[in-house]
Amino acid sequence: MTFAHETYLGLSALVLFGLTLAKPKPGTARLWALVLSAVAVLTSVWAFGARGDLFHGTYRVDAFSQSLKFLIALGFFLAVAFGEGLRA
Repeated sequence: MTFAHETYLGLSALVLFGLTLAKPKPGTARLWALVLSAVAVLTSVWAFGARGDLFHGTYRVDAFSQSLKFLIALGFFLAVAFGEGLRA
């Protein structure tokens, strides 16, 4: 699937948004963010060979965009993983 990673990220954002509305116990949102970001890294690796265009070439999926998506997903995962003791 060409746009599997993008679809997953959209659904993950909705889940995290829902968690902010539910006001869960402390640490629950961080745990969900850690799991969802780890799966985001995996989906970016899984979709690495995908190629495609959307909206008549306005949005293009190629090796460069997939590399950047992997780096951003990895950066988010590391920020969530190492930001355990930080409080907002």
